[in-house]
Amino acid sequence: EYAARQVDELVIFIVEEDKSIFPTDDRFKIVESEFKNRNDIVVVKGGPYIISQATFPTYFIKQLDDATKFYAELDAEIFSGKIAKDLEIDIRFVGEEPLDKLTNEYNKKLRKSTIGKTVELEMIPRLEEEGNVISASYVRRLLKEAKYEEAFKMVPKCTEDFLKSEEGLRIIKKIQEEDSNK
Repeated sequence: EYAARQVDELVIFIVEEDKSIFPTDDRFKIVESEFKNRNDIVVVKGGPYIISQATFPTYFIKQLDDATKFYAELDAEIFSGKIAKDLEIDIRFVGEEPLDKLTNEYNKKLRKSTIGKTVELEMIPRLEEEGNVISASYVRRLLKEAKYEEAFKMVPKCTEDFLKSEEGLRIIKKIQEEDSNK
């Protein structure tokens, strides 16, 4: 909502790699549903060059090392130097990342990659609920602990509706079984 107020048209890229417990198509449908009545917001799949196995393989193993820094820079440069230029994107919004070191490093590389380019980076502070930074990781933890009402307070209505659906309940069950299988 904040980003949409800053620009005439907002493009939301959904990471297309199916490396999350939430499949790409489900994530896409949730976001698309959230903004279906907004003519100023376009939701698209990120394709093979926005945080993908091709440009940023180490992102999906959540390991911060020299290779990760290289891939973060590569992915950031592709976006700033090619994608943003070709699509005439002049500002990229990202969520501030106080908890995840890898994503924080990626945000730093994004900022560096915009220097001298036609795209700028704006980092949006994370929302908080009762002193907790709202993040996908935190919501998954609440779901794992069966703290559904707490989790639902932190997500948009479309996400809550999805989580209460048959497919959403299957995903919650997978989340709850994840650690017990290790």
